[in-house]
Amino acid sequence: MNGLVLDNNRLLISVILSITQSGFGFADVEQLVRVRDNTVFRIASISKSFTSLLVGRLFDQHKLAEDDDVRIYVPEFPQKMIDGKYAKIPIRSLLNHTSGIRSYHKAAEGKGQSVS
Repeated sequence: MNGLVLDNNRLLISVILSITQSGFGFADVEQLVRVRDNTVFRIASISKSFTSLLVGRLFDQHKLAEDDDVRIYVPEFPQKMIDGKYAKIPIRSLLNHTSGIRSYHKAAEGKGQSVS
């Protein structure tokens, strides 16, 4: 059972992971390529859950704070101006999709490099 639980105003995440050694269906329907045990799939939006879980661990370890401005860690992150001032964008607002920033795509520069 996957889910979110609120306990003492702390968000807890419950995840169950099933692993199987077989697959079915097609990896490529047009080419009729069948799924095999070693077929690689894109994980798409599931990465949002992984990111939130890992950032939550960093909160618990006091390495990040929910109200820290994201530009402390990523200075080139886009700035948003409100009433003539640059708005602080807390990490919390990125995790719950309320930052007001639409899509952020930096060119392939730095692709595959660690951000730490």
